[in-house]
Amino acid sequence: MDLDRDMKDLGRFRVYDLSQFEGGIIIFERLCDKNLGEFDEGDYGRRVQMLLEFRTHLFGTILPEVSRSDPNIFLVVLSHESDKYHRFNTDDIYSLKAPNRRVEDHPPMTTIARILQELRQRDENGLSPDPEINENLPRELIFLEGPPGTRKTRCLAYLSVLEAKLWISNTLVLAPKKSSLDAIYEQYKSFRDGGKEWLQRGAIRNIGYVKPNCVCSEMDIFDQFHRVPEAKMLLKVIEMWEDMNYKEIISRDKLESLTRALMSNFVTDPLNKIYEVMEPLQTFFALSGSPFLPFFIRFFKPNLVIIDDALQVMTRQEVPEAIREARFVIASDPHLYPQTDPIERQHCDESIVNIVCWLEVKPNFSRFRLDTIYHRNRNIMGFAVNQLYPDDDINFSLCTKGELSCTPDVNNPARLQRNRATEQNIAAFDTSMEDGKGFEKCINGDYINNYEIDLCIGYYESLVHNGIDPAQIAILVTTDAQKAEIRKKLDLLPSYNLYWINSKRTIVGLPYDVQGKEFDVVLFSLVRNNPMRELGIMNDFRFIHAVMSRAKLHFCFFGSLWMLKPIQPTTETSLLPSLYEILSSERNRHNPSGVSHYFDDFHLLVTHNFGERCEQFLQRSNDGRMKRLTRENLELIPFARKYWRI
Repeated sequence: MDLDRDMKDLGRFRVYDLSQFEGGIIIFERLCDKNLGEFDEGDYGRRVQMLLEFRTHLFGTILPEVSRSDPNIFLVVLSHESDKYHRFNTDDIYSLKAPNRRVEDHPPMTTIARILQELRQRDENGLSPDPEINENLPRELIFLEGPPGTRKTRCLAYLSVLEAKLWISNTLVLAPKKSSLDAIYEQYKSFRDGGKEWLQRGAIRNIGYVKPNCVCSEMDIFDQFHRVPEAKMLLKVIEMWEDMNYKEIISRDKLESLTRALMSNFVTDPLNKIYEVMEPLQTFFALSGSPFLPFFIRFFKPNLVIIDDALQVMTRQEVPEAIREARFVIASDPHLYPQTDPIERQHCDESIVNIVCWLEVKPNFSRFRLDTIYHRNRNIMGFAVNQLYPDDDINFSLCTKGELSCTPDVNNPARLQRNRATEQNIAAFDTSMEDGKGFEKCINGDYINNYEIDLCIGYYESLVHNGIDPAQIAILVTTDAQKAEIRKKLDLLPSYNLYWINSKRTIVGLPYDVQGKEFDVVLFSLVRNNPMRELGIMNDFRFIHAVMSRAKLHFCFFGSLWMLKPIQPTTETSLLPSLYEILSSERNRHNPSGVSHYFDDFHLLVTHNFGERCEQFLQRSNDGRMKRLTRENLELIPFARKYWRI
């Protein structure tokens, strides 16, 4: 291919369109700023600036019709001489977000890189957004490619899905570190028992009760035999020997012989009764590099092996023969390729991924791209429920605020109603001005709206119950008094038996407090609601665009939409759309399917200027101009008079 012919100069960027050769890969090369050098490790501002400029050029010139679902991968080379790069996916480009990844050297073509390259050529279905494309599941090896952030619960999220689909009787879950293993194990037990601490992660309800003797970890077994201190001491001794091997004080063969001798002395007569403990097990949790793993495998033969954070797992031993015939599920981030050099320096074998991938009995493999974190993907959870209970009439729904009023009963869990507002990309609670309930109050020269605060806090609780990370929720307001009051009420949430809500991780601020940042969910309280239509800082339309552009997945508005409608077009407002128009437009990047005026989880009556008792407002108001505008808005809605009896 003639690069000069296919190159399009975008000023500060040069584009090589290689999509016809590399399955949608486009390479971008930055042409200037050589004197500024490479990006530093934490130079977030320059990354964002580069990506903003890049997106403007990209979508304004060569890719005006690109789709958000397009699987293209963008490789951005920062300079001519360097082999350092950044990798952006389509979502990063659309959301104007620089990825939270460091600038790194080109990785060598390791085993996992060759596998992923082969997958791009062989897999007809490409990247799947969720495991609903089930024809790939029967393959011998499955990659779950998740974005950074899913962390310890990534493989746990799909454990029930894979167990149900494959009808697996025995499952082995491996984790790289003890901390992650303990977290997965405790959360899984709570998940299967229907415990309330799992509600914030959007757990499947009606999952059924699992007997305690069917789930176990290696330390639990030692605990039953009162051997936990000895086991921990043995791990420390082996770790000390491995450090000596790393420093070349002892050889690899000497390390293995010492480990075998130590293990043989540890396995005494009481532990020979371990078969009675492991016989009823269905799911077993262990460390991927545990010296006890071969011992346990003698009594527990898994049909499914799930490896979490697999690319970070280094194995010090061969994959046990007993698990070579099992189906493997590898859950990890494909960008974290195992580097060959560090493995050699540590005198370890290859990554367990490389070993598993090239087992002779694993000729077929498939991959799933987890574009959203599991607790936001209702299809995945619904699929798991349907597979676990194929003959029962179970309606799946996300956990919501209503769960707080339910008495937990494992055998007969409460039926939950869906939170319809969160199904929209954009939702709005249009507050009522009836009896002054939606008006703001002036306190010490600043404004506060308690009605919007109650709605906002209640909706925040529901989002956390639905599994949204509090750190991915931002609450934006227009006054300092509103900001202080919301923060005060958020800090009180953990004291109301909502101990799992870490509200301190949620940002509460003004629009300019979050410039250059993005969040999965943004809640916006307008605060001002008055006949004069005085909005304060929101009269500056730059704040309106800033507020809307902070949300990646969901934006919710609390306030009066009537306040946002332009009074009279002026030179300043005629060229700048109002937030009302942004919420109503279908041409914005959120593409909203509608504006929501309801919320099932509140007992509060959420009404608005055009609500069913709007006639009372029209009768009592002494503001003729506001009454006229209200009638005009009602006439714009054909079914208003019929259903709202006006």
